[in-house]
Amino acid sequence: MSELTENLAQTARFLFLRALWRRLEAQLDEVDGAVHRLIAAGGPREDVRHALSSSLYSVAFDFVYLLDEPDGTFHATEPVSDVAEGEPRWVLMEASPAGEVTGRAVGGLHESLMETAPGGELAARESGWF
Repeated sequence: MSELTENLAQTARFLFLRALWRRLEAQLDEVDGAVHRLIAAGGPREDVRHALSSSLYSVAFDFVYLLDEPDGTFHATEPVSDVAEGEPRWVLMEASPAGEVTGRAVGGLHESLMETAPGGELAARESGWF
């Protein structure tokens, strides 16, 4: 109702969040399995930390990829979209310090995520982030 009465993008908001939750659920299943296998094998704590940090990186990547793909396409190699052809899309926009939209889209986040890791990409690899 607020989409019509208040001009709020409720459908796009719902579609984005639904797609995000699908990715979070898939990542949780993956890390849960990895941690259980490590514990069952008596793996060291560092291996569990690596599995968790790798999973967190995957969640961050999937989140920014979802922001970058306004139709909810999951990955270019697997063109599965969460949004039907006639449904709304989304875009991340830059705002001024006063909160005014500048008109410039913020895109390509998934392309820069790895290179902006704290300490640099090499340090992040050594720490087990990816």
